[in-house]
Amino acid sequence: SGMGALSLTLNQMRIANGHKSDAMKDALTGLLNRRALLDNPEEIAPTGTAVVMMDLDYFKTINDRFGHDSGDRILMAFADVIHANIRSNDLAARMGGEEFVILLPQTDQATAYVIAEKLRRLVKELQFAGSKPPISVAASFGVAALFPGDDIDSLLHRADQALYEAKRTGRN
Repeated sequence: SGMGALSLTLNQMRIANGHKSDAMKDALTGLLNRRALLDNPEEIAPTGTAVVMMDLDYFKTINDRFGHDSGDRILMAFADVIHANIRSNDLAARMGGEEFVILLPQTDQATAYVIAEKLRRLVKELQFAGSKPPISVAASFGVAALFPGDDIDSLLHRADQALYEAKRTGRN
């Protein structure tokens, strides 16, 4: 009976850990979700961290014109592009809707900009067949670096401001 209790306890721990992991991931894209990214800000964003914030341009129009299934496929493909082009110690998350963020430890703002530009080009090359005409997408990006004395909120705010400036001045 002692072994049965131990086995039951281990099984319950495994289930609980699985639920916690599921609660930290975006169900559609498999990336981290906003909660996972912001739960322990001191651990995820030490000084020397840069952030790339991204937003798919005219995504509501895509959903309205081609349907939510197409929108979901685009979000998943966008997440795949992000995941395939970051380092193992980078953190990528879906912040909500069509907005995503990558935290890049030990990365300066100039390097983060190069990463953002690479992602922008890769996203622009995506084509989604199955609709007439095929769907093409673009994304806007904002980049910021964490400075001594900053916190994750100010870093994300500056990246968000840069993202909206990109949208205001022409998108993509």
